[in-house]
Amino acid sequence: MEKEAQNAPSAGHHASAREARSPSAAQLLPQRRKPRRRNIGIEDFAKVEMRVGQIKTAERIGRRGQIVKVDCGHRTEIRQICAGIAQYYEPEKLIGRKVAVVVNLARANSAASNPTA
Repeated sequence: MEKEAQNAPSAGHHASAREARSPSAAQLLPQRRKPRRRNIGIEDFAKVEMRVGQIKTAERIGRRGQIVKVDCGHRTEIRQICAGIAQYYEPEKLIGRKVAVVVNLARANSAASNPTA
C-alpha cells in the first residue's frame, strides 16, 4: 500500500500540469455581458401600438445572410421589416405566417437593408 501511495501522482502534480497548459478558447474570448433589462411601467406599455400582420415576402439580405427582410402587412398597409432571425427561420417558411408587429417603433437604419451602403 505504501508503494501505491508513492507511485500515485500527487494532487499538486495535477494542479501544476493544469497551470502549465495554454488557456482555453473560452478564456481567450471576451466575456459577453448579459444586457441589463429595464422594466417599463404600464404607462409606457400603453404607448405601444401592436397589430397582427401576415408575411407576404421574405428574403435573406446582408453580407453574411443573417438578416431576413420581410414585407408584412394587414389589409392595405405593407411594412418592410428587417430582423436577425435567419439562423432560426428559413425565409421561405415564413411566408403566410401571421406575426405581431409594433407599428409605432422608431425607424432604425441598417446598412444591411440599404443596398447603397
